[in-house]
Amino acid sequence: MSDITPGDAPTLLVVDDEVAVRRSLARLLSRQGFTVIEASSIEDALEAVSSQEVNVALVDCTLPGTEGSEAIGMVHEAAPNTEIVALTAMGSSETAFHVMRAGACDYFEKPISDWHRFFQVINKALEVGSLKAERSRLSKLRSGEALEQLIGDSSSMRDMGALIRQVAPTPVPVLIIGESGSGKERVARAIHAASSRKHGPWVAINCAAIPGDLLESELFGFEKGGHSTATQRKMGLFEVANEGTLFLDEIGEMPMTMQAKLLRVLQEREINRIGGTHPIAVNCRVLAATNVDLRKAISEKNFREDLFYRLRVVEIRVPPLRERRKDIPLLAHYFLNKYNEEFSKSVRRIHPATMTMLQTMDWAGSNVRELEHAIQRAMVLCEVEELTPDLFEESPSNIVSLASRSPSGSNAPAPQVVFTDGQTYQDAKEVIVREFTVRYLRQRLQEANGNITRAAEIAGMLRPNFKKLMKKFDVEVDDINEIHVQV
Repeated sequence: MSDITPGDAPTLLVVDDEVAVRRSLARLLSRQGFTVIEASSIEDALEAVSSQEVNVALVDCTLPGTEGSEAIGMVHEAAPNTEIVALTAMGSSETAFHVMRAGACDYFEKPISDWHRFFQVINKALEVGSLKAERSRLSKLRSGEALEQLIGDSSSMRDMGALIRQVAPTPVPVLIIGESGSGKERVARAIHAASSRKHGPWVAINCAAIPGDLLESELFGFEKGGHSTATQRKMGLFEVANEGTLFLDEIGEMPMTMQAKLLRVLQEREINRIGGTHPIAVNCRVLAATNVDLRKAISEKNFREDLFYRLRVVEIRVPPLRERRKDIPLLAHYFLNKYNEEFSKSVRRIHPATMTMLQTMDWAGSNVRELEHAIQRAMVLCEVEELTPDLFEESPSNIVSLASRSPSGSNAPAPQVVFTDGQTYQDAKEVIVREFTVRYLRQRLQEANGNITRAAEIAGMLRPNFKKLMKKFDVEVDDINEIHVQV
């Protein structure tokens, strides 16, 4: 099953032999923004899950031709990646045991009367499927599939992936540019892993972290007696990376004297160890990255123009997180998965209000790295199964800055929030979170002309989650009528 990201329309399969029940349920689900398929028999259900992707199947346990939980097991066997919610007339613990054992992730008792809990069950099934998909993604990362290292489905990430596929098989140098924390090294690793050198060494060095006099020793090595502390021969990183890839991070911080020496290596494909008398041929691919504007550095005489063009045979720009907000849910669930395993936690989901907050923050400081650190901290503090907004705020001032920004990104003034004397930290936080959420929901609804489905899409959320926030924070749209369907 593919990843279920906010803004998608998950596909639900309704399997029930009673026409009135099936169709009224399908109509209700469609009005809630889901894509709905109907099946009146187990045969039709198996054909449906075999011919297309289904996120959640709502399966009646009393289908003709089946007994007990047999229908659940048949659907699960035909589509193991589809989450199944069993619809049963008997909501006993024994029934629950049998349907869960057959492959259902949950069950619901008919006739349906508690619609709020019914949609909670569906959303839970969608979240379970999303978490499984992220675990699958993590597994693929560990198996070394190159482009799976680049998490994101936005147009900018897809374009970057296409460019990586084109450039990876070639031996040319690549210059990777992007803001700090945007994932430049991950892009470089993807290029290496997709190249013919993937079985060769991967060697990385941060040019800004090593003083200029030591950087030459690191890159080129030295002979015994080559300098005062050289008591034995040392290979440089160009030799270590032979037949592989050398990644020069923060190339914009390299001293001018070293730039001239690096240029010669790129031109001649050979190095001289410090203190050595014979050139040594090297065969490694050079990838470089920087968050510095190298054209400006060239004009200021801080970077060699000839080296710039030698490194920049192909240039790849890594988009900052604020330009690919659609990817934030994918990244957030990836990091949730990662730290569940590292910290031996069992956090299953991210609260919709939390996801809304994450998607509307500007992440101007450190991009993906900042998002990861925020989720890492939240995972440390989390003691339940859900990441809630309060876990992401270290002080009320952080929430004030978030709430005071216009949700649409404009410079329109925001209402000033005043804290009362003696107000507790938690109470102050709730005031700000409410203020922010109410203003954000109203702004999205205004942009969508009152269409909740469209407003949810703009917010990057599923419609049921958007509706849930509207209900929680008493946000209403006058021309939207509540749907009440009796099944």
